[in-house]
Amino acid sequence: MNTQPHKSTTGMNANDWVALLYIITIVLGWIPGAYYVAWVLPLIFYLTEKQSDFVRYYAIQAVAAYVINAIVRIIIDIIVTAVSISLAFSTATFNPFGTIMGSGGIVAASAIAVIVTLIIMIFCLIALSNAYRYRSYDIPMVSRLAQKFVRMGHR
Repeated sequence: MNTQPHKSTTGMNANDWVALLYIITIVLGWIPGAYYVAWVLPLIFYLTEKQSDFVRYYAIQAVAAYVINAIVRIIIDIIVTAVSISLAFSTATFNPFGTIMGSGGIVAASAIAVIVTLIIMIFCLIALSNAYRYRSYDIPMVSRLAQKFVRMGHR
């Protein structure tokens, strides 16, 4: 992978292009509803980039990180919905224990979603910082996948 200053397919410096990609993706990762599709923008960057493996590598890492975020958010939303329905039935039957436990479940599930999003954001900020200086950085758990995808692009 070329970690020397170079241009991307768009004509922008590759590091600027990656920084823009990560900034937009991180912001989308915090917008309710948009966090389900925050991975689409880096996928577009990956598919349209023809010259820079550097841009492709960082883009596919962002795709993988935000797909994980979307999956976790979907699972959490399902849990919160199930607990909310259970909570509605507990309140209807005047079961205070069910109401307290249900509320705690919603808070715990929401906290997990925020923690996962924060962890992903921190890794993406580290990636952004390194990419901007044309340094290679591997986001844990997704870098191997990213390397495979970048190699596949050369076949």
